[in-house]
Amino acid sequence: MRIDLGKALKKLKGVKLLSLLLLLLMLASTVAGFVLQAFNWRRQTNDGQEIELPDTNIIDYVLTAEQKDYLIRQGRTIIEYRYRLACQDCANQRIYLESAAGEFSDQIFLQEIVDDTVTNSTLEISSFYGRRSLANPSNDDILNALCAIMADPPVRCVTRNV
Repeated sequence: MRIDLGKALKKLKGVKLLSLLLLLLMLASTVAGFVLQAFNWRRQTNDGQEIELPDTNIIDYVLTAEQKDYLIRQGRTIIEYRYRLACQDCANQRIYLESAAGEFSDQIFLQEIVDDTVTNSTLEISSFYGRRSLANPSNDDILNALCAIMADPPVRCVTRNV
């Protein structure tokens, strides 16, 4: 069996050239991805002002519309919990919500609003996947709503009915 050395070298050069081309294409697409992401997720409003976010993901006031839009574009889930100060069951609900917000601090943003005009506690959950409203929710109702609407639901969402 005779191997033509000239053909083998040409084939090897072609493979090297193709490998180099694919490597450059991969690097260029990575750089392009970073550049596009930097311009897509700017923290600015329509009038050019920068959007300021709170230092913590659990707050006791309402976010602005621009802040909410920015967080949702980032893949976060925003929970707005309204309750009366005299509410008996609200302490347990708040503990559950704060625990979830602490456990998933990179995904959940919790707003705890004292509102004496509501008769029952209300929960509004917003994310990229939609919006859910619940009145006087139980812990199971909260978990079901979070599992349905979070961008990256926790493992317990899959194993909760097993």
